[in-house]
Amino acid sequence: MKNSELAQEMGRLRRRYNVLKKEQEDMEKEMDFLKSVDYSRPHVSGGDSKDISDLLIELDERKERSARKLLALYNRITSIESYLKRKLTGLSDPDGEEVLYNLFTLGHAAQETARILHFSRTTIYEKKSKALIYLDSLPCDYSPDSRE
Repeated sequence: MKNSELAQEMGRLRRRYNVLKKEQEDMEKEMDFLKSVDYSRPHVSGGDSKDISDLLIELDERKERSARKLLALYNRITSIESYLKRKLTGLSDPDGEEVLYNLFTLGHAAQETARILHFSRTTIYEKKSKALIYLDSLPCDYSPDSRE
């Protein structure tokens, strides 16, 4: 695997992490709602308290599975990020490193990165391209087990 492919994988992992984080937040909101409703009152329909407790248990289990996935993704992302930071120390253009950080680590789109860094989108693509070419000129010795 090339270093540039690793950087792009980190971007994909970051986007997946963000989606899972949002799903987990939605589950928490749903659980809070289910806990807040008094199902013992006659005017509330939608099942009895046993149905609700089963649903809460299921949501809690899903939330725990999601938390384990989030932790695994987070560890992988931080491992790749620290590796790429070490590799980018020799890059002559510090803006190129900042562009890659915004695109792949933070998961921003090129237009958002251009707005943040006050560059045109064309400049963002040029700096990204040069930084990825630089990364690919270096040997890829990344190992998921090697963490600092």
